[in-house]
Amino acid sequence: MNRRRFLFPIGFLLFSLGISVLLSTVSRAAPSPDALLPSDTAEVHFRVMGAKELARLVDGSRETVVTVEAGRELTVYLVPDREAVLSGVILKDFFGVAGVTLAISGDGVNWREIVSERKVTAGKNEISFDPVSARMVKLTMKAGKEAVSVAEVAFLFPEQGTVDVKDVRFEDISEHSATVRWRTTLPEKTSLLYGLSTVELTTTSTPQADFSTEHHVTLTGLYPGTEYFVWILAGGRSHGKSVEEPYTFRTAGDPYPIPTNIRVSTGIGTAVISFGTNVEATGKVLLEDVRTGQVREWETEKGREHSVAIGNLRPRSFYRYTLKVRDRRGRTTTYPPGKFRTRSFNIARGAPVIGSFRQLLPDQMTEDTRPALKRITDGRYDYFRGMATSGDLTDTYQWVQVDLGRTQEIESVETIWRGNAYPTNFALMVSENGKDWSYPGFSLNAFAGLSERSERGDPLLRLEVPVGGKKVRFVKIFIPKGRNYYTRSPSWRFVQLSEIEVNGVWKGTELEARGGGEEEEGN
Repeated sequence: MNRRRFLFPIGFLLFSLGISVLLSTVSRAAPSPDALLPSDTAEVHFRVMGAKELARLVDGSRETVVTVEAGRELTVYLVPDREAVLSGVILKDFFGVAGVTLAISGDGVNWREIVSERKVTAGKNEISFDPVSARMVKLTMKAGKEAVSVAEVAFLFPEQGTVDVKDVRFEDISEHSATVRWRTTLPEKTSLLYGLSTVELTTTSTPQADFSTEHHVTLTGLYPGTEYFVWILAGGRSHGKSVEEPYTFRTAGDPYPIPTNIRVSTGIGTAVISFGTNVEATGKVLLEDVRTGQVREWETEKGREHSVAIGNLRPRSFYRYTLKVRDRRGRTTTYPPGKFRTRSFNIARGAPVIGSFRQLLPDQMTEDTRPALKRITDGRYDYFRGMATSGDLTDTYQWVQVDLGRTQEIESVETIWRGNAYPTNFALMVSENGKDWSYPGFSLNAFAGLSERSERGDPLLRLEVPVGGKKVRFVKIFIPKGRNYYTRSPSWRFVQLSEIEVNGVWKGTELEARGGGEEEEGN
C-alpha cells in the first residue's frame, strides 16, 4: 500500500507558482485540481498539476477559459490516471495560439518531445502523431502578438482494432534460458507471462518501448528440463494455443527439483506453508521475521507433497520465507523468497456500534438488509455492502462508538474511510467506562493514512493510531461540525466509514479466535 503523494522536480513547482501569476480566468469557479477530471474519453482521465485554474482545461466545459498574456507561454502538466497511449491532441475554443509543443515522460524528469511548435488554426485544431505511451504529458502553448485563450484540451487515442498474436516461436532453448518471438496483426505494446504452472506466473515486458508488430524476449534464470507455461498479453486479452490453453516449452537437460503450487494460509499468530515438487525430494522452509531479522527453519520428508505448520508468530506482522528442495541425486534448488502477513487480532469484529453514521448509500445496488452501523465492524470494505454514511457535517457534529464488551488491552485503532469522502479533522477517543475519555488521536486527517483498494476496487484510506497497550472498552470517533471533510462532489456534506478495527494485545492464548485462516498463492 503506497501513499497517494508523490514528488515533482523543484523547478516544476517554481514554474507553477510563476505561471499562476500570469493566468487570468473567466466564468465559473474552477473545480479542485485534486480531483480526476475527465477528458474526451471514458477510459482515461487526466489530472492537471500546478496552478489551480489550469484544471479548467480538462473539466469538460467550454464555458471555463484559461488565458495568458501576449508574448508569453502557457505550459500545462497533465497526469493520466494510468499509463495512457496517445495519438493526438485537440484544442477547443481557442484564440491566439501561435504554436503547440508536446512532450511525454514516464517519470516527470526525463522528457521526450513529440510535437515542436506546431501551428494550429480554427479550421485545423487537431494535431496527430504516431501512438506513444506516457505517464505524464507536458503541453506548451505559445502566444503570439495577442493573448492566448483556451477553453479545453482533449487527447486522441489509437483506434481499437482487433489485435491477434501469431507466429509464436521458442528459439535458442538451453538449460537456463529461451527466446520467445511473436508477431501481432497491429502495432501494439505487449507483455508476456510465464511460469511453472498456470497460476505461478512472472510478468516480463518486451524490450520494445513503443508500438511494434515484431516482439521478442529472452527468458533467463530458468530451471533445466522443466516445462514452462506462457501467455502473451496483447490488445487487452491473453493469447495462447487456445482460449484456455497456454503456449508451452521445455528447457534442455534433466529436471531439477522445483517447488510448485505454493500456498500460504495465515492465522492470527500462525501460518501453514504448503507446496509440491516436480520430483521426489526433501524440503526445507526458512522463515525470517522481517522486523527482527530472526530466522527459523523446518525440514520436510522425501516426497512430492510438503507442508509446514508454524506457530508463535506476531499478528499483523510480515514474514519472508524461502523454500529449498533436494532430490535423491543431491541437486538442490532454492526458490525465490516469498512474503506473507499474519492476520490482525481485530477484537472489534462484530462488536455493537452506536452513533450518527446511520445512512446507506443512495444507490439502487446497495445491499439494504442490514443497518448502516453494523457495517462498521463487519469486516467488509466494499462500496455496496460495507459502507456507512454520516449525517450532514455542516448541520451538526458526527460520531460513532464501538463497545468491545469488556475492558481489553489494545495496541492501536485503524479507521478505514472511503477515498472519495473522508474527514480532514477528527478525534479518536478511548475509555474504560464510557464516561472518562482520553484522546490517542486529535486533529486527525484521514488523507495521512495509507491508500488501498477493496476487492471491488473501491478507493480506501486506512489510518492507524497507536494506543500503546491501554486498557479500553469503548472506542469513539468524533468529527466536529463544519467543513472538516473532503468529498469528490461539492454537493456532498457527509463522510463514509468502511470499518473500525481495534488491534488487541496478542498473548497467543486465543488462537484463531476470529475464524479460519486466509490463504494466498505463493510467488
